[in-house]
Amino acid sequence: MRNLTRLLCVFGLLLSVAFAQSLDETRKKAESGDADAQFNLGLMYANGDGVPKDSAEAVKWYRKSAEQGSALAQTNLGLMYANGTGVPKDAVEAVKWYRLAAEQGLDSAQFTLGVMYANGTGVPKDAVEAVKWFRKSAEQGNAAAQFNLGWMYDTGNGVPKDEVEAVKWYRKAAEQGEPIAEFALGEMYANGRGVPKNETEAVKWYRKAAEQRLALAQMKLGDIYVAGKGVAPDFIEAHAWFNIAGASGHPLANLQLNIVQQYLTPLAIAEATDLARERLKAIKLRPQPWLPNLGGDLVKPVEDIASSPPDKPVKDAHTLSFGSKPVPKLDIDPKRPRASQQVVKQQQVRPAILTENKFGTANIGNIAVDAKWSNYGAYLQRMIDTVQVQWERILIENKTNPPSGSTVTVRIVLNSEGRIAQILEVANHSTDQGSRACVSGITDRAPYGPWTDDMKAMLGESQEMTFTFYYQ
Repeated sequence: MRNLTRLLCVFGLLLSVAFAQSLDETRKKAESGDADAQFNLGLMYANGDGVPKDSAEAVKWYRKSAEQGSALAQTNLGLMYANGTGVPKDAVEAVKWYRLAAEQGLDSAQFTLGVMYANGTGVPKDAVEAVKWFRKSAEQGNAAAQFNLGWMYDTGNGVPKDEVEAVKWYRKAAEQGEPIAEFALGEMYANGRGVPKNETEAVKWYRKAAEQRLALAQMKLGDIYVAGKGVAPDFIEAHAWFNIAGASGHPLANLQLNIVQQYLTPLAIAEATDLARERLKAIKLRPQPWLPNLGGDLVKPVEDIASSPPDKPVKDAHTLSFGSKPVPKLDIDPKRPRASQQVVKQQQVRPAILTENKFGTANIGNIAVDAKWSNYGAYLQRMIDTVQVQWERILIENKTNPPSGSTVTVRIVLNSEGRIAQILEVANHSTDQGSRACVSGITDRAPYGPWTDDMKAMLGESQEMTFTFYYQ
């Protein structure tokens, strides 16, 4: 053991000497004008590797290398200007250096330049130009650029809308393991956009994204196990995935968890919690920013809702009023290229065309409930909570922002099994998408559970209910 300790000490000493010699050699080469050495010395100062961390010194050496035409140095110098690290923040100067690197064919610089055009940062906003640079990068295999190019085709931004082409680029990125692209491909299969509808295939891609700790995909899996779409219904699985989504930072996970929990026994909850704990250990530790949905209409059209007449006459109606109020804008700050310790391409940035998201979200407003429901508050509150969460999720996922002051009123018939027997009326004083969000907020989570005998005695076998949604 003593000899082994001596050997390890000697080995460590040799490494230290070798690193010091490497640093001295790198500095000498950099000072003599070697562009690669200048870039590497800049990285060392940027990261504090073998030298005190010094952003200004990193900028100095990046600049020397960049001025000699090093595309990697140009990209990192652009990054320093974009972030205001070691130099005053200057988006225009950042674009200058990104462009020089992009014109040399560096895929990460091409992608970042596309992001700058997509967001109008340092350049006038130009979706066509963004597509141009995303395409150049995507054709070199850059997964983040492939996703962004798919998004542009999906939304018809800078190119004619083409869902088949969107699927093509989403798939290329997803096959490289890009989690947001895996989720996007799942969405396309789930909704039959650009590909034949296939819920089993959708689940496959959602799961891949969820296993990379993409919270939005984890929430989607929870929904799927509740609804039994592409899988057998399983509330224990649903509880586990909502729990995991909460651990990954999804803002609505706890609300969904609390709703599902009401349908499980303490033993089942314990089983679901253990499952979530074990699954978290296996999930790749790659926290992702929570992102809105990637385009496409996830809202169930009104005509798809069952509208069969109720079995028995409807008794007195009661009214539920929902309102929405603004919440702080989500500024999703994508990862940007970061310096590494050797001459390598920069880390790919998370899709940044989603940086600006302006949308309404739902919060329960005033609720007027017929007095005869007051004895059944637990049932009603559970239903209200469920509608609130679903409505809010639809608005967020679809980036829907209906006009302020618009309203949607939905009259339904709820039967004693908790099922929606009929949609009587949808009075839409908002946008079509805003209206569909309201209807789906009510219908997507049905059935809401059977009524108790007391409720049946008071309310009969069915009950008319009116929901009024307010967009503020």
